[in-house]
Amino acid sequence: MDAVLKYLLLTLPFASAFLIGSIPTSYLLVKIKTGQDIRKLGSGNAGATNVFRSVGRGEGLTVLFADFFKGTAAVIILSKLIEFPYTSPQTYQFLIGLAAILGHVFTPFLGFKGGKGVAAAGGVALAIYPVNFLLTLAVWAGVLFTTKYMSLASITAGYVFALSAFFTMQNRFHIFLSILCAVSSLGPTARISGVFSAEKS
Repeated sequence: MDAVLKYLLLTLPFASAFLIGSIPTSYLLVKIKTGQDIRKLGSGNAGATNVFRSVGRGEGLTVLFADFFKGTAAVIILSKLIEFPYTSPQTYQFLIGLAAILGHVFTPFLGFKGGKGVAAAGGVALAIYPVNFLLTLAVWAGVLFTTKYMSLASITAGYVFALSAFFTMQNRFHIFLSILCAVSSLGPTARISGVFSAEKS
């Protein structure tokens, strides 16, 4: 019984982060605002970009910031509320953030098909690696302003974050996880073929 309880306590912060990340903000906002299912509009993706295109810029921005702060809140709140003595504090924060991103991408509330995880990953990056985040944000904004393609801006930002992690982070484990997180959350190989054929943001 004690072993089971210990296991549950060890998984609690990551399960909590997953649940925070899995809150389907785009679905809830669009449902409340229009009565429609975001999965049946536009590209069918339950993310901020589809809300921008299918519902409106105001709603899209609301979802973007909500998804962003899901990642930030999960890392900051859970890492302070629940102790985890088996890793360094920063690695612990990273694992919490990764759980939140996975919750967003594979939300059980929408049949395990959520958003792309870009905004949630940005929120996690801000909480743990603010310098890398600000650099990535500048690149993302520059690409978006220049090309008007949200997908291209997000893919570029993911690679910039991974590259900055390689050159600025001292811990090899953090470098590996940061690159893995950036690439997996964007899924560039699966989406890059449709970047230029997609509707402009």
